[in-house]
Amino acid sequence: MTNKVLIPTFEREYLTREALKKTTNTVLHLMFNKLSDSSFGTHFLEDETSAVTELLLEADSCGVPLLIPAPVCPDYLKGGYVLGESIGDYARNLVKNIPRVGRFFQEHGFAVTFELDIADGDAEDEFLEPLLGIPKKEFLRRTKSTEEAVKREIEKQKIKSIEVGSLLARTKEMGVDYRLRQKELAEQILGLRLRRTDQALDSLVKLREGEFEELGIKKSQYLTAAAYELAGYSLYGELIGPDGLILITSPMAGVCVTAINFLKDNSAQFSPTLYLREKKERVTGLFLND
Repeated sequence: MTNKVLIPTFEREYLTREALKKTTNTVLHLMFNKLSDSSFGTHFLEDETSAVTELLLEADSCGVPLLIPAPVCPDYLKGGYVLGESIGDYARNLVKNIPRVGRFFQEHGFAVTFELDIADGDAEDEFLEPLLGIPKKEFLRRTKSTEEAVKREIEKQKIKSIEVGSLLARTKEMGVDYRLRQKELAEQILGLRLRRTDQALDSLVKLREGEFEELGIKKSQYLTAAAYELAGYSLYGELIGPDGLILITSPMAGVCVTAINFLKDNSAQFSPTLYLREKKERVTGLFLND
């Protein structure tokens, strides 16, 4: 007879001991970097661990794949704000890493499906869009070209279980006004004055200072520019909520990972986030709840 235990958070569902063992091992291996050059739970360990545990248990008990959504930066050239229309370094690096992420979960007994969202939200960014010098229609044409280039790269690499779409398409489907909601979140980030938000703002300003200067942004507006960028990550965290394990793999996104969850006051809505960093990067400090 199979031993079973009761999981209160799963509405009185009974799960086998084997399912719990498999899930626990997977979460521990995520936490202790068995997926090389990755970080999980660095900022909100308890909430993100709880969220990914429930995701894995649900995937196992319902026999469905684990959903792994990922925002994909447009083809901004040389890390700045000159927009190209090819696959871009970020997307190419993401596609390159997807197979090993998939293998990690498959080796632990979980099927996975990836959803890549081309981050075309800058076309609706109230602060940034006027500074880019690209008509909205042309901006979206270029990001659509990047979307198609990503699809071709996936086909070339023969990677399965990946869907590619756009961030604005996702927000429209969910009935969210990207422009309005990003503005609301940016204002919230600037107004909170919490250690976790202030640290992210300061770090992002230091990273982006050169690009901000090139765009003609006044120094007095650097914090606002950074708040809008962080708000984009916060909005993505709202869109995904607890329904997927968000994958981030960009050296420029390192200081932004915490923004996925740092405005959420309901732990049940936390989005567990897996950050694949470059080998030269180091993870420093923890953002604690203020």
